[in-house]
Amino acid sequence: MQRLIDVVRSVDAEAVIVPGIEHLGGQASNELLAVADTIIVDTQETFSRWIVPPDTPADLGSR
Repeated sequence: MQRLIDVVRSVDAEAVIVPGIEHLGGQASNELLAVADTIIVDTQETFSRWIVPPDTPADLGSR
């Protein structure tokens, strides 16, 4: 998992997309979620690094 996290950081990736949770050892780790969103294709789950509160407009210009 550390190698994946290192690669995500080195390329400044916004998200990691995997076919199934098995590719991450059965769970999306907090360490990975600290650096990138994680999308699981077979279950259509998305694990986000943070959540924008519903009453706060997203600042998409800062990305």
